[in-house]
Amino acid sequence: MARWRLKPLDIPLAVALSAAAAIPWMLPEEPGATAVVTYPGGEIRVGLDEERTLVLEGPVGETVVRIEGGRAWVESSDCPQKLCVKMGGIDKAGEAVWCVPNGVGVRIEGEGGVDAVTR
Repeated sequence: MARWRLKPLDIPLAVALSAAAAIPWMLPEEPGATAVVTYPGGEIRVGLDEERTLVLEGPVGETVVRIEGGRAWVESSDCPQKLCVKMGGIDKAGEAVWCVPNGVGVRIEGEGGVDAVTR
């Protein structure tokens, strides 16, 4: 059985592929993106470039939504399973986090980027 040998261009190719794969995570949030927070009392729109903490009342208690550093997330909630807190932060158009028992949701609106290009 023949052994696989490292060729001269294998390392630069691996570095280039790794760098290309990391680009989507290094891109900043979309300019002008807005966090839309929906709760039983209405809707609040906050730019992702702002820093805000929203304390919202729902059927099961308080839900705290934090917007900071171009991201939005549910910081804490009185819901039983806390899935909304475990979801983490969102920053791209179309993403959403919902606290279903409390009726509080956070979604990002803005210019949606390209997911994939095929030829």
